[in-house]
Amino acid sequence: MATIRTVLRKELRESLRDRRTLLNSLLVGPILAPLFFILVLKLALARAVSEQDEATPVTVVNAAAAPNLVQQLRESGLEVTLREGGESDIRGWITDENQLVVLRVPESFGPRFIAGEPAPLQLFADGADSKASKRSARVNASATSAAERA
Repeated sequence: MATIRTVLRKELRESLRDRRTLLNSLLVGPILAPLFFILVLKLALARAVSEQDEATPVTVVNAAAAPNLVQQLRESGLEVTLREGGESDIRGWITDENQLVVLRVPESFGPRFIAGEPAPLQLFADGADSKASKRSARVNASATSAAERA
């Protein structure tokens, strides 16, 4: 224990003698580290706000089965595009177009919704694309709240 104390005392004494080390420890730690932290937070906040403000595009397949749902999606700030096609078509669209999110409304949606039964929707997106994943999460939240209001 005495040896550790002796080495610690020696190292502290040498650090205080070296003016560059003393300047770096006083300047970098207490002053520049909080400034760097504030800059990183500011950039992250600016990115999050800009992504939330932009309109999220979504392609709806079989919109005729749920016209009120499509209207609610539009009112919640989504940029809705209508298309017709099957599951293989949807997978092709996602492969061809970057960041595409497709919401498929099954034919049984209307009758099931009216009967008070679960009326599932299918959401397609490229899971490897981070922007498409964010968009699909936003579409999922909007579709869920729109289905509850419709």
